Amino acid sequence: MNCGRIFAITLLMAWPALLAAQVASLPGLPATELARTARLYAIYQQKAGSYAVHTQHLNSDGSPKYVNALVAEDSPYLKQHAHNPVNWFPWSEEAFARARAENKPVFLSIGYSTCHWCHVMARESFDDEHIAQILNRHFISIKVDREQHPDIDEIYMTGVQLISGRGGWPMSNFLTPEGEPFFGATYYPAEQFTRLLLRWRSFGAAVRNVCGRMPIRSANGLIAYSPSVRRLKFHPVYWNRPSKSP
Repeated sequence: MNCGRIFAITLLMAWPALLAAQVASLPGLPATELARTARLYAIYQQKAGSYAVHTQHLNSDGSPKYVNALVAEDSPYLKQHAHNPVNWFPWSEEAFARARAENKPVFLSIGYSTCHWCHVMARESFDDEHIAQILNRHFISIKVDREQHPDIDEIYMTGVQLISGRGGWPMSNFLTPEGEPFFGATYYPAEQFTRLLLRWRSFGAAVRNVCGRMPIRSANGLIAYSPSVRRLKFHPVYWNRPSKSP
């Protein structure tokens, strides 16, 4: 049986669940993701009412229009982003494997439940369909709860401080598929964040050549590279944490 027939059968099996749930495919994702979307909506339906849905995108019956892999996570902070139109992954080997397979940069966002600016950026950017489309087409997006993974937060916060001279949350990192940062910052208003995504959406030799180094923003706005970040340890062992994403 060829791949086309397998996909058609899978889609036909998933279609009743898609229609019943009024589910929409995440912006920018191919139709091949529809079966996965149906599985995620099945998880949402099992958990519906057990947590508050944070999104402006609702169906006529009040159910969320979108769902992503964070719906399967236990963290209250991650669940706040489970209905963003962004194709979020939890921190997992699956996410990095997908980045390597698709040769895409990783956008890593780290925050926590009571962080004011985390909620502002979520509302302005992560719940915006246009921004989600850029992220979904050109990046693998990972969301981390710093209270759940303080070790990961500490490592990448060091990188952000080296880049910008300051740190904070939400933490916004751009990584190679191997998990090494090539740019990092904190909160960005939606317009600036969009420009930043368009700047880094193409992942190529120029970025790969700085693996193991970190871009440092100088006073005149240019980017230089500091060898001091070679001392940072971006341990692949952190990728081996179990993932709950389907």
